[in-house]
Amino acid sequence: MNAAQTEEISDIHAAMIAYDRSGAGYEWQGEPIHWSERHHWLWLAIARASEQTAEQDALAAMWVGGLETPDDIRAIERRWRRDKDSILDELSEFYGGFYKNDPAVADAVAVFYGAIMADIDASNNELADTGPGGEGVPPK
Repeated sequence: MNAAQTEEISDIHAAMIAYDRSGAGYEWQGEPIHWSERHHWLWLAIARASEQTAEQDALAAMWVGGLETPDDIRAIERRWRRDKDSILDELSEFYGGFYKNDPAVADAVAVFYGAIMADIDASNNELADTGPGGEGVPPK
């Protein structure tokens, strides 16, 4: 492995650390919300496949963020690959517990779009500023 490859791997590792660090301390309805790169990939797959409103996207993020361990995420990813409809049905049931103007929905939007996404952007900018010349840091 040459020096450029080693540096690139180091940058990728740093980006993953910053991304995971950005997920600390979120809470929704008194429960911790976990957010890592794996959570984000799962949420992104669900959001892209389901054509949801912003409120539903935020609630889906809270549902995904409720998954605590890598094994929990892998189990949902396996189910998603086998039967997307079962996951979408489960999410539909989850959404059914909320009214569109429910304060919990507004809080989900604030946590996801206001806190999680802002922290991810901030951690990415931090790496870009401190990385070698600000270049070569992969997007998260």
